[in-house]
Amino acid sequence: MSEIELRIKAKIERLGTPLKDWQIKINYGVKTGYNEAFVIDRQKREELCEQDPKSDEIIRPLLRGRDIKRYGYEFADLWLINTHNGIREKGLPPVDINSYPAIEKHLNSFFEVLERRTDKGITPYNLRNCAYMEDFFIQKIMYSNMTKFLPFYLDDQRFLQNDKSFMITGKHLAFLTAFFNSSLFKYCFMDNFPELQGGTRELSEDFLRENTCNES
Repeated sequence: MSEIELRIKAKIERLGTPLKDWQIKINYGVKTGYNEAFVIDRQKREELCEQDPKSDEIIRPLLRGRDIKRYGYEFADLWLINTHNGIREKGLPPVDINSYPAIEKHLNSFFEVLERRTDKGITPYNLRNCAYMEDFFIQKIMYSNMTKFLPFYLDDQRFLQNDKSFMITGKHLAFLTAFFNSSLFKYCFMDNFPELQGGTRELSEDFLRENTCNES
């Protein structure tokens, strides 16, 4: 960086508050262990809901990392079968697959793979433990873990997301979204994130939390 660029960055870091000191949490998206079974398109969703309308209770719209854009998204019409494993500390029980016969039949066609996977819950039908599952359904910032463009989207539509993206929950999310999408953020902090093949940057939780300051 040039001398003036370094001075601008140093001023932000001197006057601002490191992201790790903000009242936020950063978590990655849902890990299914086998997307071929749990991620479905609209046609399969409609088929499952037609067979059993109750299926709609646990089929949620999904954004992948590549779908997240600056202040928005491009919905690929993909859906996640959210057979979550519950949250014991909050008294939330795991999804009982017996309550969703159409989904059970669908997952049975993948059962041998589901049974062998390490990322599973109390049964092969359940997703792995996720203590912050409820956070997907509150306001959150979504961003891709690898991107050339550093796009951040403030979500109020209760999207689930896959493990190619992260979410930020907590306070001042609208302000943080504006800052992350600003030219100033890219100008001062782009080089703080490791560059991968083709000019893509890795925005992992550690790199974002430890290497970013926000002017208050």
